[in-house]
This record gives sequence, structure tokens and C-alpha cells, in this order.
Amino acid sequence: MRQTKPAMPRMTRPSLLISVSGVLWEGERMAKLVGLVMLIALHAAAAPSNAEERSAPSVVFVCERGSAKSMIAALWFNRLASERGLRLQGVSRGVDPEAKIPEGVADNLRTDGFDLTGLVPTRLQSGDLSQAVRVVAIGARSPLFDALAEAPERWDDIPPTSVDYRASRDAMRLRLSTLVDALMRTQSPEQRP
Repeated sequence: MRQTKPAMPRMTRPSLLISVSGVLWEGERMAKLVGLVMLIALHAAAAPSNAEERSAPSVVFVCERGSAKSMIAALWFNRLASERGLRLQGVSRGVDPEAKIPEGVADNLRTDGFDLTGLVPTRLQSGDLSQAVRVVAIGARSPLFDALAEAPERWDDIPPTSVDYRASRDAMRLRLSTLVDALMRTQSPEQRP
């Protein structure tokens, strides 16, 4: 009679199992789920929703159409503020907004590394101004400015984006750096990261 060896217990790697909606996630499927969750979280952090804009103290950038200069200024402000630990949110508003960001501006903003998902030009409202820490008017005039306790900061000499995006962006970045520095000095130590 033939002798057989006793069966050795099969060694398996310990694994993490998670049940989501009754589906067991393990191994490669788990890695994909975690990657998807991280991608969604990063995307959500990249572009503020209108609700987030209203909840954070804001710096309101206003241009005529809300789709070029104020959009560029708000996005670059948010990048600089984040890098320097300033807890303010830049928002873009238009006196008479366009339906969407012009393709040339959008292409240049994407080249600068910005995600434009969900961003659309938004009409300036009195509530935007009442919640603002600072208002910057970029070649725009609005009767809503009359209700402000302090006149908006005026940037009327910014070159048109339709003629030279880089010149327009760079002129605003210089002013934005100065603005962020000034706002950092007014931020209390407990507000700093």
C-alpha cells in the first residue's frame, strides 16, 4: 500500500477584506478601490464648490465677464495662499458673466496646472461682497461696490488676456504675491497652520 504524506496546511498571505455594499473587496480590487477613493478626494480638494466658497473667508476678484482675469486671479491666489498657509479662499465673480471660460484661457490655465472641472463664471452678488475680507476689481465697475465700507482694490492696468495671456497672468501674479503677503500679516497666529 502506498503511503501518502500528510497534507501541509496551505500558507496564505494575510489580507485585508472590506465589505462595501455587500461586495467583498480584497487584493487588486481593494487597491483599485483605494486608488479611486484617493482620486476622488484629491479632485474634491482641488476645486472648491460654490458651497465651499461661501463657507470660507474670501477674497473676491471681480472682472467684467468673470471668465478670464478674475478666474486667473482667484486660481493663482488660491495656489499662493495654500503654499504660504493663508486660510482664505479666492473666488472669481463677473459683473455680466459669460456662460463658460473661453477656450484660450482654459487651455492656458490647464497648462499652468489648474483643474477647471466644475468652474463656471458666476455673477457678482451682494452676499459675495458682505462676506469678503478683500475685494479686488480688475477693470470692472459695479453698483454693488457702493455698499462696501471700503472701496475695492483696483487693478485696472492688467493687460487683456485675449492679447497676451502670459503678460496678463504675470502682472496679476506680481500683485497677488504682494496681496498674499499683506493678508498674511493680518492673519492671527492661531489661524496659521
